[in-house]
Amino acid sequence: MRKNKLLVILLLLCSLITQAQNNYPVQCTPIIQAPYSLSWPEYASSPTRLQIQLLLKDFSKTSLEVSLRIRLQRVGLVIQNNPDFISQNTFTLTPGVPLMASGSDIPDNFALQNLETQGMEATDLYSGSDLPPGLYQWSVEVVELIRNRVTSNTGVAYMTVFKNLPPLITFPQPNAVIDYNGQQNFFINWTPRHTSSFNAAQGTNYIIRIYEIPDEAGDPQDINALVASGVQPISVTESDVPYYNYGPTDVLLTPGKRYAIQIQATDANGFDSFENEGRSQVVAFQYGNMGCASPTNLTASNPDAYSLLLSWQGEAATQGYIVEYKTESEFQWNIAETTAPELLLIQLPPATTYQYRVRGRCEYGQKSSYSSTELASTPAEEEIMPEEVLTIDYPEPNLEQVSETEFGANDNNTDEDIAAQIDQILNTPIKTFIANNSTGI
Repeated sequence: MRKNKLLVILLLLCSLITQAQNNYPVQCTPIIQAPYSLSWPEYASSPTRLQIQLLLKDFSKTSLEVSLRIRLQRVGLVIQNNPDFISQNTFTLTPGVPLMASGSDIPDNFALQNLETQGMEATDLYSGSDLPPGLYQWSVEVVELIRNRVTSNTGVAYMTVFKNLPPLITFPQPNAVIDYNGQQNFFINWTPRHTSSFNAAQGTNYIIRIYEIPDEAGDPQDINALVASGVQPISVTESDVPYYNYGPTDVLLTPGKRYAIQIQATDANGFDSFENEGRSQVVAFQYGNMGCASPTNLTASNPDAYSLLLSWQGEAATQGYIVEYKTESEFQWNIAETTAPELLLIQLPPATTYQYRVRGRCEYGQKSSYSSTELASTPAEEEIMPEEVLTIDYPEPNLEQVSETEFGANDNNTDEDIAAQIDQILNTPIKTFIANNSTGI
């Protein structure tokens, strides 16, 4: 029996508290308009993001001067006006006449010096940092100015805000080779992952960035680091649909070259927030095949102290060759081209070592990868015969040892015929090679 009395008393107290709350002179109803934002300044500046409806229900008053206190909270985060705060932005309420205020009407409440925070630095609210995603509760109270007391219910509104996932590139696939047939034309496709957002229907813009990958970059970490380093893309295009036809009017890609691509999603109206600033994964691809294999079996020889003859083997599909060479102390490569699988370098300094490598020219202007880098040296001058006619000593012929078969001897040859043949042999000039000269004497 005693327990029942206590229960009745408790229920009466709860009823009185509820009735007291409902009997506040002012009814306060906050309204949060979708789409929700993670940007705190937007609620302070927008006339629609945060709206507060005020209604004076006490008809015994002719009017009432009031101000507001606001509070935003979620698990681990509180942003609020302090309990003693009196805003300089005031409103005059008339009994029975609703008044609609907005965040832009109460800048004093959003001022940095009038805020208390837990779980986040107040200065971060206006430094470009977004609110963390989650379930939030807005609370608004009305303060009567004359008596400096709360004169309304605590109006409550809820919002759930989150960051959208960036797009996912579906073509090209990582390390894919995009076909090239002489004309640039291929599609780039991606999957949007923010379509559950209310804002998605309002408009999303996609930025397509393409980067050229240096020959020495091959590891995926190198490619991601390249894009994150701030290097300028070679191509930047935009689309409002989740695909793009990369054609001949776009920046021309080099067949056989490797590239990296990244897609960034942005909300056209500035409402949506994305993880990683809306940037997709980085995908590396090769534009067209090399078309021909790298030259192999590189060799070098020395016609003289001032030249090098470089030779190699190429396949039938190769239409020409690019030869790069430099001394070990030079920074830049010297470049020469030839259609033959060899190249003669002339007027070189003697006793000098060179590095050289070769790549092939293929169909559609493509190039093969480089061959291995080899070394070749010009000899010292003393290792080469001087630039003069080489003298070769021949012994005097012994006419008695000349066989009859040498001269086609037969019974019809006279002594005069044999003497004429010997004289012809002795007077025939011997052709000898001279350094740095393509003729002989």
